[in-house]
Amino acid sequence: MSNLLNNAPSTLSDAQKQLLNLLDKQGWPKRVVWLQREDLLPKAGVFWVRQRDPGNAFQYAERIYEEGLRRGLGVSLEAVCADEKRTFAAVFFPRDEDEAQRLMIPRGLKVSVPVEQHAATTLNGVSWAVLRMRFAFTGRDLKRTHEEHLDQIFARSTRSAM
Repeated sequence: MSNLLNNAPSTLSDAQKQLLNLLDKQGWPKRVVWLQREDLLPKAGVFWVRQRDPGNAFQYAERIYEEGLRRGLGVSLEAVCADEKRTFAAVFFPRDEDEAQRLMIPRGLKVSVPVEQHAATTLNGVSWAVLRMRFAFTGRDLKRTHEEHLDQIFARSTRSAM
């Protein structure tokens, strides 16, 4: 695959090394688990994360990364939250030049870690389903806030990427 971006490594594995370096400098856990949008429920200061097979999560993130390289507008790897041993991260790319500018994503690789480390609580499939059902019965304003929060974490472009 040809890399149209300035400083972006050609594989997610190589790009992840830059994220790991930043995680280490900022005191975050160095074991990265890749998130999908539907695996995250931020609520009341805690990030609820659905447990998935790490290999499948990496493959999904790798597809997003490769698509971002193909589009040529930049790719971002962002730490989202962490538990004691793992950092949960997202990979995304802007959908157009305007979004790239607003999100300050260069034509290359951007890695970022929030100043504040948000706590992650992981849930297995059954617990996740129960939490999602409870969330489904909450008010529309809370759901809209949740969607806006996820949009800040995962660029809208990754919704339709796969």
